[in-house]
Amino acid sequence: MGNFGKVLGFHLKEQFGKKGFWIGIIIPVIAIIGFFGFTHFKSDGEKDTIAIVNKGTTYQVSDNAMLGSLKEDYKFKFLEGNQVSKAQQSVKDGDYEALYIIEEQSGKPVLEQRYEITPPASVTTVLQGTLQQQYSAKVSTEQGISGDVLKELQTPITIKDTVLDSDTDDKPTGVVWVFVFTMYMFILLYGIGIANGIVGEKSSRVMEIMITKVKPITMMYGKIISNMLVGLANILVILGSFLIVKSLGWADTLALDFIDVSGFTVSITLLFILFFLIGFMLNGMIYAALGSLASRSEDIGNFTSPLMMISLANFFLGMMTMGDPTASYITICSYIPVLTPTLMFSRYLMGSAAGWELALGIVIIIVTTLLLSIIANRLYKRGVMKYSEKMSWKQVFGMMKKESIKG
Repeated sequence: MGNFGKVLGFHLKEQFGKKGFWIGIIIPVIAIIGFFGFTHFKSDGEKDTIAIVNKGTTYQVSDNAMLGSLKEDYKFKFLEGNQVSKAQQSVKDGDYEALYIIEEQSGKPVLEQRYEITPPASVTTVLQGTLQQQYSAKVSTEQGISGDVLKELQTPITIKDTVLDSDTDDKPTGVVWVFVFTMYMFILLYGIGIANGIVGEKSSRVMEIMITKVKPITMMYGKIISNMLVGLANILVILGSFLIVKSLGWADTLALDFIDVSGFTVSITLLFILFFLIGFMLNGMIYAALGSLASRSEDIGNFTSPLMMISLANFFLGMMTMGDPTASYITICSYIPVLTPTLMFSRYLMGSAAGWELALGIVIIIVTTLLLSIIANRLYKRGVMKYSEKMSWKQVFGMMKKESIKG
C-alpha cells in the first residue's frame, strides 16, 4: 500500500505539474463563462432591427399588438416606400436583420422578405398571419360574410397530443445523455493518455529502474487511477463553470436546460459515480496493458484502435437507449462486459432493466475487471520491458500465457 501511495502521488504530482493541465482547465472556464456572459449582455443591450415597408393602403402592418410578442427580441422600424434601397443596404451592412415589404397585387397581399442568410422565422409567421387576417376580413366584407362566421372559420383546430410509447416518458433522459457522453469522452481522452504515458516512460527507460523497486501491477494501477482523478478534476471544473453561468442568470434555457438536472437524485448520482468509476477501471486497464506493448507513440493506434471502436459502440448504443430502451439488441449488448457499464446503467435509468439486472451488471464488470487484471498484469510487466520495433497479435496472445519473465 505504501508503494502504491508513492506511485500514485508521483503520477498525480507529475500530471498536476504540467502546464498543459492548467491550460486545459483555464481555457474552458474562460470560454464557457466568456461566451455566455458576452451573449447575455449583448442580447440585453441590443436587439436586432426589423425594417417594414408598407407600400399599399389596404394591407398594412403597423406598430400594434400583433407585434407585441416579437418586441422582446426585435426592434421594428417602419419606413416609407422610397426608403427601400437604403434599407436593403442596411441589411447587407448588418444594421437590419431583415427587410419586409408589404404590397398588394391583384387584390391580394404580398409579403416580400429580403435578408442576408436566413429570415427570422418568428417575424415571418406573425406578419403572414396578420396579412392573412386582413385579407380574410376584406373578402368576407365583399361577400357579405358576417364577422361571427369569419371568426368561426378562422378558429384553429384542437390538437390532442397522446404518447403511445411510454417507455421514455418521465424518464431521466438528461442523466443518460450526460453519462453516455461523459463515459465516451473521458475514456477516449484519458485512456489514450494512459497509453501515451506508458510509452513515454518506456522511451526514457524509466521503466527499467522502476520495475525493480515496484511491482508492475502497482505501477499500472497508479497510472490508471491518477489519470482518472485528473480527468475528474477537469470535468468538475467544467461543470462548475456551467453552474456559475446558470447561477448568474446568463444561461439561455434552450442552451442548458435541455438536461433535466432534477433527475440527479442521491441514489442515481451514487450509481452514476459507481458505474463511471468501474467502467473507467475496466477500460483503463485494457489501455494500460495494450499501451505497454507499443515501443513508439506511432504504434499506439495499432493496439488501441479496437478500443476506439468499442468506445464508439458504447456512445451510439447509449444514445439509442434513450429512444428505444427495450430493444432486444440493446438488452443483449448490455451483458457484453466492455459495453455493460454504459448500457446497463442507461437501461436501468430508462426503466427497461430491473434491479437484479443492474446488480448482475455490476458483478459482470467486477469479475471481468479482476480477470483482466491478471491478463493485464502479465502483458504489462512483459510489455514494458520489450523494445522491439513491432509486435504481432500472435506474440501478444503468447505473452498472456506467460507468468513471469524468463531470465
